[in-house]
Amino acid sequence: MRDGFVDGVALLVRILRVGNYAYLVLMVGFLLATIMFAGAFETHIEHKYHGVIEAGTVLLFLRFVAMMGMAAVLPVARLFGAVSGILGSVRAGDPFQVENAARLNAIGWALLALQLLDVVLCVVLWWARRAGIEVMDWTPSLTGCLGVLLAFVLARVFVAGAAMRDELAGTV
Repeated sequence: MRDGFVDGVALLVRILRVGNYAYLVLMVGFLLATIMFAGAFETHIEHKYHGVIEAGTVLLFLRFVAMMGMAAVLPVARLFGAVSGILGSVRAGDPFQVENAARLNAIGWALLALQLLDVVLCVVLWWARRAGIEVMDWTPSLTGCLGVLLAFVLARVFVAGAAMRDELAGTV
């Protein structure tokens, strides 16, 4: 079944999957740069903060944020993989499969992992602010939490839909 919307989303997911891995390369490169060029980073940090904050503290913060970014790549990759599988079944005209329920479950777990990483980010940003480092504001994501719940609920809907489809196929 050809559907322009599904085809467009599938293309977007493919692009985002590549972007996710490019982001990983970027974060690894940044982490390595903070190690290999620590002196240059420290000089810049000391100039920015005029010695009020120890450069090592800021470098620690930057490295931890880079590692958090790297950690986020795995659940995002899992999420895109599951969405891609669901889109494939929609294209095939058979979306109500037990496999899609498992994929929606995987999406729920990936979204939950990202929400937990977001909470860790909150703690890290709180610590950084207390240390005097200029950082962005953080607000909790209610929509992210709802997305987690929605994915798990939809997984159960797909299980029921697949069972009903199988039952209907058996009665014909």
